[in-house]
Amino acid sequence: MTTAAARPPDQAARQRLAESPDHPDALATLVGFYYARGQNPHLVPALARALVTAPSMLDPLWIDTVAATRGLPMGINETAARTLGYPSKPPRNLILLNGFHRVPTQPLEIALMRLLGLRRGGLHVHGELRTTTFDPIQARRELVDGRLVRAHVPASLRLRACLNMLQIRPIILVRNIFETIASYVGGGYFITDGHRFADLGEERQRRLLLLRNASDLVDLFASWSVLAAANPRLLRVDRYEDVSRDWPGYVLRVLEERGVRVTRERVEAAMVGLPPEPGFGRSHFTDAEKALVRELYVQYPTVDFRAIDPELS
Repeated sequence: MTTAAARPPDQAARQRLAESPDHPDALATLVGFYYARGQNPHLVPALARALVTAPSMLDPLWIDTVAATRGLPMGINETAARTLGYPSKPPRNLILLNGFHRVPTQPLEIALMRLLGLRRGGLHVHGELRTTTFDPIQARRELVDGRLVRAHVPASLRLRACLNMLQIRPIILVRNIFETIASYVGGGYFITDGHRFADLGEERQRRLLLLRNASDLVDLFASWSVLAAANPRLLRVDRYEDVSRDWPGYVLRVLEERGVRVTRERVEAAMVGLPPEPGFGRSHFTDAEKALVRELYVQYPTVDFRAIDPELS
């Protein structure tokens, strides 16, 4: 008789899953064997049954981790998505536009909405535009068919899992980090009730904006840059300064990457009558202030920050 020790590892894992289907350890073992054995398709039915049988016993963080870092096996992605509350099928006709605050993307947004018949949406809860945390509940509500969804969040594990499960390829747009920060000086910068930023003098505003925004912007840019370097065919980080020179050409590229074929003339027609782009502020930070921001770059030794800090060139 074959003992448990003598059985092949994937057979032993299947046996544990059959004996205790509610236990996530057996499922985790199966996923490990799935990848170790060259993504063995024979393990997929057991994985799918486990998710269907006892989804409430599975750790959502574990599902997120596998989905974000390795991808879920074909055949269980839909079940895993349902387990986390997402649609079981990827949304159709969806654009996710993520990047720095104050990037003037109105020409891109309006062209895409007109050409694809999209409604505007956002990943940030109303009144919390400065929040950098990805909210899965808001995502479930907004990442649906026929939406252009805006966001300003880093590529966290949970967001990456969401994008992988729903097969969403985001548009990532960044701009000069110092001009982004400077664009808030003298403006209506709002955090929450009791916040009185506009009452401060310009010098103190600039200092606070530097301290508050630099870390968020560096983390956002670095997180997406690392992903883009690992998956250049699936993800690209674009500079506003580059794409805004030819908005119609950029719209064409975005559409073609998503399998939509239109003529340049049709894109240009969709952009007729757009208001001029807002003239956001220019950088006026001192060398010492810029050096303070650049200290944050050392946390990401493999990331090239020249895309958001051209003075490094």
